[in-house]
Amino acid sequence: MDIPASLRRLSDPRSVEFGVVSTITIGALSLIDPGPLKPGARALYRTGIAGITAAMTWVTTRAEISSVEARIGTTIGATGAALGLVGAAEAVDARMQRGLERIGVRRPRLVIAATSAAFTAATFLADRAIAENAATQHGPDAFGWEDRTLTDPVRALTAALLARTDAFGAPELRAQLDGARERTFTDERFRSPSFVQFAVADDAPLAVPGNAAFPVTARFATDDGTLYVVTLSIGEGRLSSLEIIEVTDDGEEPTAEADRWPEAHEVTLHVETPRGTVPLG
Repeated sequence: MDIPASLRRLSDPRSVEFGVVSTITIGALSLIDPGPLKPGARALYRTGIAGITAAMTWVTTRAEISSVEARIGTTIGATGAALGLVGAAEAVDARMQRGLERIGVRRPRLVIAATSAAFTAATFLADRAIAENAATQHGPDAFGWEDRTLTDPVRALTAALLARTDAFGAPELRAQLDGARERTFTDERFRSPSFVQFAVADDAPLAVPGNAAFPVTARFATDDGTLYVVTLSIGEGRLSSLEIIEVTDDGEEPTAEADRWPEAHEVTLHVETPRGTVPLG
């Protein structure tokens, strides 16, 4: 078996390899009784839970979340939640084990591990069935990806944001923009009029900081008075995405999505400073 290809399939949450490995991993971890563990071993056990949670979250969000920053945030959140709830989970585990022992089960850890593995496998199969059903309904290529030429407004807006500073890796990002393309769904029904994900060459110079929201943004208003901000995200040192977001009052969720990209002359540029976000002259 081609090892690199197998490893690539492990990063596909719908692949058989991912399902088998995740099922075995969860089952094996459930064989461990955390109750009698000493502090060092308990810390290692909890670290393992956090690591598995992080890895599985990163893989399973690949198809649903295109933004690297959003995936990182989701992964960190899931890992933190796992660590925060591990004490409660261990208490539930202990009660389950005592309950099995009271009814005469000689090897309660095997039962707990088998149950955990079965639940993991069932969840994987259900998610895979849902994905396959969606693909059947929308067509075999509905959720495929393709790289295409950036539209002129997107390229011009991105260039305008990057032109206003040489800090935050702007020179490297400008070099990336020269050859950047748009990575999008093959099916136009799933494309957003207000979000672009960039595809950058592997050998492009990398920006520092590697993961950030670029401090220069663009604002514009539509004819009905709705105000929007255009934000540029950087992921792993590369141009990641350009997004239009409605500007709302604090605490309110955006309700309107822009239906087109503004031209560069329609926007005003702003920059984050220690005094807050201020317009650029």
